[in-house]
Amino acid sequence: MIGDVQPRQIVLQIGNGQNSSSSSVVDLNRRGAPSSWGEALARGHLPTLANRSEVRQSPDRCHAQHVEQRRYIRAAVKLLPLLGTVSLCGEIGVWYAPPNTGKTLIVLHLAIEAVMHKRIAAGSVFYANVDDSLMGVAEKMKVLDDFGIHGLATGQRGFKPSSLIPAMREMVQTGTAHGTLIILDTLKKVLDLMNKKEAREFGLQAREFAMAGGSLIALAHTNKNRGANQKLVHAGTSDIVEDFDSAYLLDVAATGQQPNERVVRFECIKNRGGTALEAFYAYSTVDGLSYAQRLATVKQVDPEYGENADDIRQTSEQAIIEAIRAAISAGRTKKMEIVSLVTMATKASRAVVLALLEARTGPSSEGALWDFERKARGAHVFFLHPETGATDEQPESDASDLASQVSSSPPIELRGPAQTVSSPTAG
Repeated sequence: MIGDVQPRQIVLQIGNGQNSSSSSVVDLNRRGAPSSWGEALARGHLPTLANRSEVRQSPDRCHAQHVEQRRYIRAAVKLLPLLGTVSLCGEIGVWYAPPNTGKTLIVLHLAIEAVMHKRIAAGSVFYANVDDSLMGVAEKMKVLDDFGIHGLATGQRGFKPSSLIPAMREMVQTGTAHGTLIILDTLKKVLDLMNKKEAREFGLQAREFAMAGGSLIALAHTNKNRGANQKLVHAGTSDIVEDFDSAYLLDVAATGQQPNERVVRFECIKNRGGTALEAFYAYSTVDGLSYAQRLATVKQVDPEYGENADDIRQTSEQAIIEAIRAAISAGRTKKMEIVSLVTMATKASRAVVLALLEARTGPSSEGALWDFERKARGAHVFFLHPETGATDEQPESDASDLASQVSSSPPIELRGPAQTVSSPTAG
């Protein structure tokens, strides 16, 4: 008894295998192994009917099963949206697409969006880039570093594709898999997709990672030749699709409403947890854009290829400028972090915010409003020019509200659980 509170008890009607039944009182607060079927059931054990006699005869074994069940319950995560509507927390998913469809661009956009919306801590996201050129790696690492997302690349700090599976296994064993997202780009560099044994083994390891509370998105290619119905066909055996929680085929759906815009359709071919059956994302195909600029053009669109009205609105240039100033003043000084934060606050297009940020960057003698310094790993860290603290132009009524919203936004949590994978962009 604790004070006046009696220990919880439950009365169970336990059948004896015949037509009669007997009542038993079970103390749920009693420590130690359950000694009967009724007590095991009351404590959350659900062994099969065939094992009733085994439960009575082996209370220690029943207790061990109880401990194991509780471990899984503690590791479980709610199936909440993680990457847009096409990936849930605690799931393993695979995206198949032809080369140059935009799968990497879209997954990084969604990962950054998840960090900005506090669905996951930046330090808990690992992007394993094992199928890219040196320039491609550098461009992506530079963007991810602005958000504190870890980037892993072949040959950097001893990382290699074969390191990934042992690292996942170690994270499971040490308890650091919980709340972690791994993006694998691409799957074929880690295993032979045509080898059923390798595919099954990877599926088992990925399942252990998910059971420990981790999330995994693997990017893969489709076959060069389409099926008889002109639909895409995923590469490799069917083991990955069968073992994973969700699987999507990504295909270019159409050109967008804007010139030089590509729309990509996500078609769900496997769904266990409630991800969207289809989704559409668009991005600019204009030549000459940097990776950061092209990443800023990614947006979700509706099935008719129009922008989501709730996500984008027309915002005045002055309102965006005031929001950028507020972000820098509040210590949000990295380029892509500023763009994402101001986009969230103003609902303006990311591309518009990035273009305005770059257009007003430079020396104060040239009339620029802010400038940047190059820091570690090439990060652009922005600062306001002292003489631009005030302006002769009267701020619009909504501009000051937006600036207040940006400056009062809580700091982005960059600390994740202790990790076991070395990262060239951590820090």
